[in-house]
Amino acid sequence: FSGPKKPTTKFDIKNMTEEEYFEARMVEHAYNWRKEFDLAMDDLEKREKTLNYEDPQSLENAKKEALRRAGEKMNKVLKDEGINFSVDTARSNSDTGGVVFVDNDTGKAYLTLHGKEAGYLNLFTGNAQNRSAQAVNDLDNTSVARAGITHPFSRDPVPELYPGIDAQADELINHYGLDKLKIVSYSNGGPKHLYLNRTKGISGTS
Repeated sequence: FSGPKKPTTKFDIKNMTEEEYFEARMVEHAYNWRKEFDLAMDDLEKREKTLNYEDPQSLENAKKEALRRAGEKMNKVLKDEGINFSVDTARSNSDTGGVVFVDNDTGKAYLTLHGKEAGYLNLFTGNAQNRSAQAVNDLDNTSVARAGITHPFSRDPVPELYPGIDAQADELINHYGLDKLKIVSYSNGGPKHLYLNRTKGISGTS
């Protein structure tokens, strides 16, 4: 098994608008972005030996560098595919599972929330490539389990499980404005999407 599972939803491309087509592609690329992030974390830990998971500052620095590398990789992929979008690395967040793709023609930003099982799996063992990949898979599985037992009077688990999501959304609203911001989500990204729609008024597609 190689890498994270890709979305399995069948899309009727013939009946899609151009925006709907790109949104479907962004979901797939959100998984690819997470893969590149985990591979960068792997390099920083095992090859470059600059990442120590037990050192909070080392971990924070590694995440910033991995975000930068993942953004660069995805920008090249998008360019090679002829898609005039780019990754807003400064406002993407590996802890929330939210990568921000920006339409370079319109300036519109898409906060794209991947689903579960996004953590990169080793090609040979089928296990999580590293602690980074395992952590996101464990977190998203917990989110799915919590969502399954919630009821209308339950406290929303999203801000507890993804504590950076409010700050990320606020920064995106301040930078792009609500009229230039949209959420695209898949699978476990759905509860986060609903939370942000309810608390921040951000519209989107799930």
